[in-house]
Amino acid sequence: MLASFLLASCADQWNDHYEATPKEMEGISNETLFTYLEGEANYSAFVALLKETGLAEELNKSNIYTVWAPTNDVMPDLSGYSIEEKRLIARSHVNSIALYETKLSDGKMIKMLSGKNFTLTKEGDTFFLDAKPLANGQVCNNGVVYVLEGAILPKMNLLDYLLNSGETYSTFRRELFARTDTIFDLDNSFPLGFNEDGNQVYDSAFIYDNPILNKATIGDENRDFTMFLPSDAVIDAALSSHADYLSRPLSAYDSLFYMDWILQAVFFAGRLEPGELNTPGPNSLFSVNSREWRTDKQTLDETKEETSNGNVYKVDVLYIPRNLIAKSIEFEFVKTYLTDFTADEQARFFTLASLTNAWYDYLWNGKHYLSHNSTGEGTGSDGVYTGDLSVSAILFEKNRFGVYVPATLSPGDYEIWVSTRPYQNPTILVTLNGRRVGELPVGTAQTHDGVLRTVGTVTITPEESVQPIVVKLMRYKGGDGRLIVHAFKIQPMSTEY
Repeated sequence: MLASFLLASCADQWNDHYEATPKEMEGISNETLFTYLEGEANYSAFVALLKETGLAEELNKSNIYTVWAPTNDVMPDLSGYSIEEKRLIARSHVNSIALYETKLSDGKMIKMLSGKNFTLTKEGDTFFLDAKPLANGQVCNNGVVYVLEGAILPKMNLLDYLLNSGETYSTFRRELFARTDTIFDLDNSFPLGFNEDGNQVYDSAFIYDNPILNKATIGDENRDFTMFLPSDAVIDAALSSHADYLSRPLSAYDSLFYMDWILQAVFFAGRLEPGELNTPGPNSLFSVNSREWRTDKQTLDETKEETSNGNVYKVDVLYIPRNLIAKSIEFEFVKTYLTDFTADEQARFFTLASLTNAWYDYLWNGKHYLSHNSTGEGTGSDGVYTGDLSVSAILFEKNRFGVYVPATLSPGDYEIWVSTRPYQNPTILVTLNGRRVGELPVGTAQTHDGVLRTVGTVTITPEESVQPIVVKLMRYKGGDGRLIVHAFKIQPMSTEY
C-alpha cells in the first residue's frame, strides 16, 4: 500500500509538472533542433553559420540544448570573419541546458558553449538576452529554440585580447607566455600498461602552469580582471630609465628581474574604472600577484576597453620601483671583524683607530661587542670629523661564492641604525663617505644595551652606488666613555618606491 501510495504521488507530481507548464507542451516538434531550424526559411543565414562551424551536427544529436536563434533580418554579414571568430559566434548562441519558458528568470546567468556568460533581463513581459529581445520558444525533441531579435557578437576575453594585440605588444605577450611550463598530470592520465623496459605507459594528460596566470586567470569567463597593457616602446623606456637611475647598463639578469615585476604588477582583480587610475597624490593599487602599482608614478591612457571578463587600459608611462633592488645591510662587528674575516679581509674592510691598546671582544648579557678602553674625544668642524677612537667600515656582503665583497646599494634614501653598549655614555658620531649622518646620543644599559637605535638618514647618490661606501663610527663626546659597538644596519626608507 505504501508503494502504491508513493507511485500515485509521483504520478500526481509528474502530471502537476506538465499541467503547470502548458506552454512548454504546446506545438512540440518531434524534430531535432537543427532539423527544425533548417526547415524554417527565416533562419537560413543562421543555419548556414551552424553548418560552416560544425555545430549543426551537434544539434542533430540527442544531447539537450537551448538555441537562441537570430532571424535573417538581424543576422550580420560575417564574410570578413575568420572561421575561429565564426565558431565563437555560433557557439555563443547555444547552451547545453534546455531552458523552457518557466525556467527563464530576470538576472539569470547563461553560459554558452563558447564559455561566454550572458545575462537574461526582463522588462515588463519581455525577456532580453545580451540586451536583445526574445520571442516565443519552440520545443523540439532535444531542447528549445528561441527567436532572438539580434545576433550575439561576443566580446573577446582578456586572454583573447592579449593574443590578438598585435606586434606593438609583442614583448609583453612573449615574456608572459614564455613562463608557461607543460606539466604531466598523473591524476588525469590513464595507465595503458608497461613497455619492454618495465616502465608504466600512460595515455597522458598535461596541464599548463604559469606563475603569473595561475592567479590572473584572464581566460576565465567567470571572473573579472583589469589588465594594464604596456607596449614594447613603453617597456623599453622603463628599462632605459632604470639604467639611467643605476648609472650603469642593465645586465641580462636585471632585465629578467624587472620584466618579472612588470608581468606581476599589471593584472588586478575586478573591473577598475578610470577614476581609480591616475591620481596626483600617492595611491597604491595591489595586483593579484601582490605587487604595488602607484597611481602617482605610473600613467595610463584612461580610455577603457571592455572585454567579456574585464577591462584593458594601455600604459603610457611605466615606472619600475626603485625599492625592487633596495636592500638592507646589517652586520655585527665582532662576528665579522674578529670571527668571520680573514686578516686580509680585516685590512680591506675595516679601519680601527685608537690611541692605545687593542680592540677586543667584550661579552655582555649574551652579546658580543667590539670594545676599546681608551678615553678621549673626537673633534669636528666644517663638516670634517676626526677622532682618536673610531671604527670605519666599507659596507660589505657575501657574493654567490661566499666571498666578502664591497656591497652595492641602489641610489635612494636610507636610514642608519647602530647598537652599542653605552658604558660611561659617550655620544657616537656617524658619518658616511665623510659627511655627517647624525649622533647616537647617550642611553642607558637598561633601555639601549645592544639594541639598534636610529642615527639619521642619508641619500645614496648614483655616483656613490657604484663606489665603495664607507661608514665611520667615532666616539665624539664624553671623554671618559669607551667605544663599545655591537651592530650596524642601513636600510631603505619605507617611503622609497
